[in-house]
Amino acid sequence: MNKKAISSLSSLGELILAAIILFTIYIITSNIIAWYYGREECDNKAIIKDVYNIIQDLESKNVQSADLFAYNQECYITTFSQDQSYNKIKPPKNNFKSPFICLCGVNNDECSIDDPQSCMELKTFTQINDAQFTTKDLDTYIFLNFKREDKKLIISEKINTQEPKQDEKQTEPLDINELLTAMDYAKTHTIEGTTCSCGDKCQQYADWIIKYSKEYGLEDDPLDPLIILSMMMQESNCKPKGCRLDNNQYSCGLMQVNKNDFTSRREDPLDPETQVKAGVRHLRGKYDGVKDLTKDCYAHRTKWEKAVHAYNGWFCSNLYYPQKVMSRYETLKNPPQPLLTAQK
Repeated sequence: MNKKAISSLSSLGELILAAIILFTIYIITSNIIAWYYGREECDNKAIIKDVYNIIQDLESKNVQSADLFAYNQECYITTFSQDQSYNKIKPPKNNFKSPFICLCGVNNDECSIDDPQSCMELKTFTQINDAQFTTKDLDTYIFLNFKREDKKLIISEKINTQEPKQDEKQTEPLDINELLTAMDYAKTHTIEGTTCSCGDKCQQYADWIIKYSKEYGLEDDPLDPLIILSMMMQESNCKPKGCRLDNNQYSCGLMQVNKNDFTSRREDPLDPETQVKAGVRHLRGKYDGVKDLTKDCYAHRTKWEKAVHAYNGWFCSNLYYPQKVMSRYETLKNPPQPLLTAQK
């Protein structure tokens, strides 16, 4: 074997050895990080970004108080202050000097986090409440109020005691042929900036929308399938998309539901029927959480409209979503021109 060949083999061997070393370092580093932070990613990880936005507004004095509606499972909003020696839940490893808030996985009264960004240090507040605040023992869906009192941040659970309106409209069950007719119209007309590109899958989608609207609707407050159609148009143009990264979370499919919602139930996030089911199920969860709440910035006409508002965030800054979905819904109910009758 000549010297050139030997040299080439030597270089190849060095490259393989370098690759093995880099891979080993990667595995060791990953394990160290996993050990350091102590848990897998939370299903409700996006909450901490919502908390960050609220705190930012409060610290800049743009608002005096703000509300947060959130999913509260697996990880919990928990506050820590250096002068609160009676903290029930111990903080994660950190170098913070000021009070801070974390989205914690709680195990043996210790806060574990999956990411350094799961904690945020306060800049202008010097105290959070009079004692540690945590959502660990609260319901699956929570409604919190964040209030600024000079340099003190007050976080509390907000309980709405207002009686539901007696004249609130309720929806009559929709015939599948009406839904198909609306889909026919939406295929060829842009409504609130989007169409329904269901192609030859319209019948399947209509079947699933009707099925799960009945399953997750209530006997005394049925869910109009046209609301689901309008949301599907908003989320995906009725195209069965895969999972895409959005605000550090993967959202999947026709209804753009968080990927963790599928994996935690061992469901296939790429199956179109499961995507519809997950979206309607998520909407029903929001319905249960906000049905008796009110917003000063938006006059909700029905409880399901409240659920639509909460689907992507129960915030006044998120008004575009319920406005577009419900405006499109009204158009789908009453199209501006005669339609051909759809076939079953």
